[in-house]
This record gives sequence, structure tokens and C-alpha cells, in this order.
Amino acid sequence: MSDRTVVRRRTFNQRHVSLTVALSTVGKRIASFEQQVIDLKSQTRSDFELLILLQNSNDLVASRLEEVLLKHAVHFQVSVVVSDTVGLLLSRNLALANASAPLVLLADDDCRYYESSCERVIEEADRNPESEIMTFQAHSDQGCLLNPRNAISVTRQHSVRSIMSVCSVEIAVRASLRDRFPRLFDERFGLGTPFNTGGENIMLLDNLKRGVRITQHPVVVVSHPAVSSGTGKNGLEQLAFAKGAMLKRMFGWKGGVLLLVFMLLKRISKEGPHFQLRHVRSGLEGCRKSPRVEK
Repeated sequence: MSDRTVVRRRTFNQRHVSLTVALSTVGKRIASFEQQVIDLKSQTRSDFELLILLQNSNDLVASRLEEVLLKHAVHFQVSVVVSDTVGLLLSRNLALANASAPLVLLADDDCRYYESSCERVIEEADRNPESEIMTFQAHSDQGCLLNPRNAISVTRQHSVRSIMSVCSVEIAVRASLRDRFPRLFDERFGLGTPFNTGGENIMLLDNLKRGVRITQHPVVVVSHPAVSSGTGKNGLEQLAFAKGAMLKRMFGWKGGVLLLVFMLLKRISKEGPHFQLRHVRSGLEGCRKSPRVEK
């Protein structure tokens, strides 16, 4: 990955860290970011780094984020990496590349954390040294599981089916895996691209195919607003297009089209007149335009 994508980097309170909380942001939600800083300041462990990957080279935005950090006199390590790039998954890859700790927890700027969140992630990683990717559980802002299909009572290995319900802010990755695969995420997908969904699912399936041990843990470590796929006319059409591209990328033409049609027919029966056959056509167009798997 070229260094020219990073404009500058600044680190505060440098120390030994066991975990990096890797926050990807464009710096627009300052109030949410400030609340996240308050949450992290209350952690039961302090041997972690907050890495802010800011995709906005505007000096004013970076200054406002740093003002929040100074205001709350944070005691943990903070690194601010400013990039002139576009795209969430490119940001994720840059964050992984710049993380200081051997374990990286992905984050958005609207995440909220519990006092023991960092401690729980580190302890689970210590108990499962062979797991290179771990997924945890997230609560919605209403206090229930963000995705009820993630409800489990014991740690278990992920399957092709279970990875489909994972949200990116539930994922922790060991640096050893990042070192072997510098572009862990397919940057042609995700927010900021025409195929704005499914980047984390693609990454997880790619690594299942590589034989990477990926485990699912019954531990809630984060709260995140309920995810909405969009129910407006254009939102559903774009969703179908992006889902088609995602499924084709993951399962090839045959598997991708079959899964897409099954998924969209279920959505049609649920949405009624709001979801029409033209959305199926949009999904098939997404399949057709989906990028090929990179070798």
C-alpha cells in the first residue's frame, strides 16, 4: 500500500498497547466522536490505542478532533492518521496498516463502548490464541442485539452462513493476518463505491477460504445505531444492485444469482408494493458489474 495515501500522522501518549481501536471517519460527527472518547476514557484497561483514520485532509477537521482529545485529557495512546483517500474499506486497510497493537478492533465514529469493552476483547483474544479474526456482539441503541441471528451462548467457529450477519464494528483482527494480507478488505466495495454494502462479509469469506481461523464470541463489546438498508425508492434499488455485486463476488455467477433471487423474492413478499421486480433486475445488473476476485 502506497505511503502517498497518508498525508500525515501524529501520536499522543505513546506507550505499549495490547489493542488498537481503529476508527474510520470523515470527521463530520464531532459530538458522536466526543462521546466515544468519553467512553474510552472510562475503560478498565488503559493499554490500548485509539487510532483515528481521518479521510479528510482539511486541517480544521483534524484540529477539531484533536481539541476534543485535549479537552478530555485522555490518558491512553491516540494516533491521528490523515488520508486524502475515499472509501470506507480503503480506510479500514489503512487503519490496519497503521495500528500499533497486535490486535485491532474496527470502529465507526457512532460507536459507544462499555467500561470493560477493551478488557473483554483482549481477554477473549488471550483465551483463543489460534483465532486470527474474532467477531463479537453489538447492541443497538435500543439495547437489544444489533443482529438477533448473532445470538450464541458459547464461542464457536464461523461458517459461511454465520458470517453473513456480521457487522464491521464487531470484528477484531490480529496484526499477524494483516501482515500476510496487507489489503485484507476488497476496496472496490463498501461505502464510497458503487457497491456500498457487504465489504466485511466478503473479507470474512475470503479468509475462510484461506483456512484462517475465524471465531464468534458471545460477548457484547459495542453499541451501534440500528443499521438501516434504506426503504426509499432509490435506497432499495441501490441496495439490490450492491447486494447482487456482493453475492456474485462471494459465490460466483451461479451461486450469486440463486442467492440474490431468493433474497429479493423474500424481500418482495415482505415489502409488498414498495419492492418490485425492477429491484430484481437491479440486483442482476449488480451481479453483471461485480468486480472479479483479485488473485
